[in-house]
Amino acid sequence: MLNLKKADDHELIKDYTEGNELAFDVLINRHRNEIYKRIYLIVRDRTMAEDILQDSFIRMMRSIRSRTYNEDGKFLPWALTIARNICIDYKRKNMRSKNLFYKVSIPDNFSQQTTTIKCRLSQRQLQQQVELILNKLPEVQRTVIQYRHFEQMSFKEISQAMGTNMNTTMGRMRYGLKSLNKIIGNNRSIFQ
Repeated sequence: MLNLKKADDHELIKDYTEGNELAFDVLINRHRNEIYKRIYLIVRDRTMAEDILQDSFIRMMRSIRSRTYNEDGKFLPWALTIARNICIDYKRKNMRSKNLFYKVSIPDNFSQQTTTIKCRLSQRQLQQQVELILNKLPEVQRTVIQYRHFEQMSFKEISQAMGTNMNTTMGRMRYGLKSLNKIIGNNRSIFQ
């Protein structure tokens, strides 16, 4: 048996497949914070991030036990891919349960400025129109815009959450904004 704390990831996985349950605990504890941080950047909910983290560990454990884990790469990138895929599944499931509509919340100060019934109706109509337009964008562009403008994430955080590099993220934002301008230009009547 190895000194588990000093063992590298490959040795811990080998030890775990040979029946040492503690090896997996050491492996997970070593990478737990990094995996959790990446999950949280995507879901932005502590409870959901913890649930996804646990699901990720279970999936990793099953894969290693069934010997379908391939040691071509390093453990952490593989673990992050599993966690990201579970996050994507969660987001898709969550979107389906919301009838596939993108929800936008109008800033609080907007509702404070609008006190009449007519203004509140306008706020509701504006929200519906924004949701309609955003739902016409490709998913990756819509997601980048959501993260940047509605969740105030930096491009670095968005890149980490989506598993892309910074240039790809900024490109998706640029194309998303161009698409939004085109959609709005073609549908000016809904804003009058």
